[in-house]
Amino acid sequence: QPGCLNLIRCHIELNNMTTRVRLLNRYVTSSLEHALRIAVPRDSCNVMASPSAVVGRWPHGLVNKATRLFMRQSAEERSTSGLLVSPMSLSLDEPALSEELLLRSTAGGDPRPVSVLKIDTEGFEVRVLESARSLWPRVRALLMEIQPCAWKFANVSAEQGLRTLSDLVDGGGDPFLMITLPHAGKIDKLANATIDPCAMPLMDVSEQIQIRNGLATARMHPGSALVDLAQRMLRNPRRMGWFNEVFLIRRSNLERCAKRGATSSSGRGKGPTILSL
Repeated sequence: QPGCLNLIRCHIELNNMTTRVRLLNRYVTSSLEHALRIAVPRDSCNVMASPSAVVGRWPHGLVNKATRLFMRQSAEERSTSGLLVSPMSLSLDEPALSEELLLRSTAGGDPRPVSVLKIDTEGFEVRVLESARSLWPRVRALLMEIQPCAWKFANVSAEQGLRTLSDLVDGGGDPFLMITLPHAGKIDKLANATIDPCAMPLMDVSEQIQIRNGLATARMHPGSALVDLAQRMLRNPRRMGWFNEVFLIRRSNLERCAKRGATSSSGRGKGPTILSL
């Protein structure tokens, strides 16, 4: 949303990163064939917004009052009070990205990996993942919020969504592992707590996922647990949560941990991935 874009631009400038970051005010879709430009509020920054709920929706998926009022406006009114945003794809043939990001190579000529991909799109994560499918082999880590009960508002069936997640975590010869990211508690925030994958044991495939608050409850599971989590959220969202955050890392990242030595939660080691909250 334009309001969010302005805030992000301000923080980029404050951190002297203007030469390293390119902002695109676009929305991602898995297919450009029938994708149209959509009108969004010109000055809004609602963190629960998505292409089908441009001013926001509730966690269970229904649009909020602000979205309903905005969509009741005529096309002429929306063009005055809103801003048209164009669609884009994350595939290798996307002109806006291919030359600058996706096709850049390392000094040895190999495709440059995507260190981290972050997706938080209020139920549109399956569309974004499918758009980026050609990039999956390059992605080293993925930070993602999933909202399975909201998939239907992105015209994604439960079967489609689960199949996409299953394909994603398979990862070929270097599959993903999944770390649950519980909401930080008061003590976590006061202590500037961290989650260190290099110091986390890998749970057995039979171990059931538990969703609780507090970073001490974060657990590392096999990648297939992501599909199980989504299925349980679809069956019982009140118990499992309407949305959950997960962090996917390649199994080879843990092999690097073993070579460099396990890191401590203090963050003094040389492990490849430490999340500070």
